[in-house]
Amino acid sequence: MVAVMAAFFLGSGCAALKPTPPILSGQTVKIDYVCRIEGKGIVDTTMKTVAENNDEKKARVFIDRDDYKPIPVVAGENLPGYNPQGVNSLRIALVNYLAHAFVGKTTGKYHDITLHGEIPGTMKNTLRFTHIEKELTVSRFRTVNIDIYRRDLKKEPKIGDQLYDKDIAYAEIVGIDSRKVTLKLLDYSRPMDSPWGPMHSKTDETTFTSIIDTCVGTLVRSDTGAVGRVAEITDDAFVVDFGDPFGGYPLKCRAIAYDDVPAGEGGIQLEKKIEEE
Repeated sequence: MVAVMAAFFLGSGCAALKPTPPILSGQTVKIDYVCRIEGKGIVDTTMKTVAENNDEKKARVFIDRDDYKPIPVVAGENLPGYNPQGVNSLRIALVNYLAHAFVGKTTGKYHDITLHGEIPGTMKNTLRFTHIEKELTVSRFRTVNIDIYRRDLKKEPKIGDQLYDKDIAYAEIVGIDSRKVTLKLLDYSRPMDSPWGPMHSKTDETTFTSIIDTCVGTLVRSDTGAVGRVAEITDDAFVVDFGDPFGGYPLKCRAIAYDDVPAGEGGIQLEKKIEEE
């Protein structure tokens, strides 16, 4: 039977398909991916349509990208800027782990890859653990440069106008002069989302206090993009552990590598593969 098939291909002028060679360490490829934490949702993706799909659950640590396109990596090598003994952003750590995971895999097809974060053995506790106060009290009044206000909000300030985070009013204009806009912070009508967990407020005539509600195990994301997990809660503070770059959870990733692909095309191909499954 094998001989018959070989004769058929040779006789018909058709060449048998050659298997795609495995990706070698040191080989440059471009990768697209969607990574999730089971039960919590997507934590990161290179594909805009996936990010904008409201039917796709997003983890609370998910953030949008400025640019969605395949990412070039060198298989088996660390990304520039990746610190193997320090705290890295989720995105850098995730792509770095994928760059190593693709060694030996093939290009042009998607792979289901599970990533397990590792805590660097020599990481200093001062880097790994961050203490956050549950309550922070500031002045209830603050000023904003009037030109910055106009630029960011694209409108003229008016006394009584309110500023919103999504649909929650958090400040009201109480003063305007030629140089600045004076804002008065408002009590939140309901808890707001913060990087550390739900946040509510209390005020008096001159001060504004934000109060964070969180629990052990909550995933948080710092201003630098690093993901941590609330490890301990005391009476007036909580401790976030940034040792594991994925917050102590395995990431379930669907990813594909390309030898060469114009920016933006890889994501479209992977989306089609996912939809066809």
